[in-house]
Amino acid sequence: MEIKRKPIVGETLYLVHGVDPRYPRGENVVVKSVGRKYFVVRSENWRRDWEFHLDTWKHHSDYSHHFDLYESKESYDAIMEKAFRNYTMRKFFRTDNWESKLTEEQIDTIYAIIVEVSTKEVQS
Repeated sequence: MEIKRKPIVGETLYLVHGVDPRYPRGENVVVKSVGRKYFVVRSENWRRDWEFHLDTWKHHSDYSHHFDLYESKESYDAIMEKAFRNYTMRKFFRTDNWESKLTEEQIDTIYAIIVEVSTKEVQS
């Protein structure tokens, strides 16, 4: 579990509807208050407040996790772009004939990167 920084009252954050990723419904929200366990953000589009856990920024709800909160739209977009790249690479390398789609030089480059990363993991 990643510990997040403490938000500041009046700060603008980015809220994304987390139930169905096909409908992100992202919007800017303002931090209304910060307590010992939770902080509250105000949504002007929904005209209501939501509580989030202070240390994880996870939506506080008795039912399920409904919303994700990010520092900005740009940070959300960067996370989504990285997830999409990872998905694309996994999908590509899961096919049976990926070797025929790459040149020998490309395969050598990918192999060198994998060996370099694997060597660093063993050393640490």
